[in-house]
Amino acid sequence: MADLKKPTDLDLPPTDLAAELARARARIAELERTASQPPAPSFSSATEVDAGIDEDGVQWWWYKLDLPPVGGIDIKIGGVPFYHGEQYKVTTNTLRSLKDIVYRNWKHEGDIHGSNENFYRQPKEQVLRGGR
Repeated sequence: MADLKKPTDLDLPPTDLAAELARARARIAELERTASQPPAPSFSSATEVDAGIDEDGVQWWWYKLDLPPVGGIDIKIGGVPFYHGEQYKVTTNTLRSLKDIVYRNWKHEGDIHGSNENFYRQPKEQVLRGGR
């Protein structure tokens, strides 16, 4: 333990210390980028899977985008495209926006291409008559 130097005992000038610190920070950032992340989960029937909370306390989700044919190939939020059939890791607010847009697209698809909204209603015989 006697051979360890205190930071004040280092023989490097301050500029070399700053350069060494910058190199160490760059190496740490590189290691964090290349660290193996767990692969995106496989989606069986769910379209969203909890991805956990990061160190800042932000909740993340994996979301698989499933658009109807009438919805096009992508959704853009803030200029960022989210493509049909792809998996994305998104925050809770982005997840809410994506789910709302996807729901509205599927509703629009149903309105246009055939879900009969009046299937269980009894038909009425309506006759228009002139006033007396």
